[in-house]
Amino acid sequence: MVLLIDDSPALSLPLPAGQEFERATGLWAGLAKLRARVEAGAAPAVVALGAGLERPLEAARQVRHVTADAHLVILCAHGGEALRRALRFEPQVGSEWSVVDPQDPEAVAAQLADLGEGILQRRKLRSTSTG
Repeated sequence: MVLLIDDSPALSLPLPAGQEFERATGLWAGLAKLRARVEAGAAPAVVALGAGLERPLEAARQVRHVTADAHLVILCAHGGEALRRALRFEPQVGSEWSVVDPQDPEAVAAQLADLGEGILQRRKLRSTSTG
């Protein structure tokens, strides 16, 4: 499941077939939706932060305060390298993140498909090793 948090309600993601998708417009609404899903035991596997968010690094920190399990996909059209450098040295964000250019729909779709497969495999491995 992918939760997209963005300030632009018009942004869409090219999702792989069969992948669930939920949208929240605005960071605070997105954090509330994320918190509710986590508390209900239905945390999203991926949280995508849209390019419309003004401060993506701060948004990533806020998401991590709610859940450390979701992979963060940060959509960043300009300044992606600078954001990657900042994320590498941000301990509150962790290492489960990627920065993708939203103007390249094929790259976004490929990233989400790869993440979906990897997350399902990790969850399956975790459930067999704990139970």
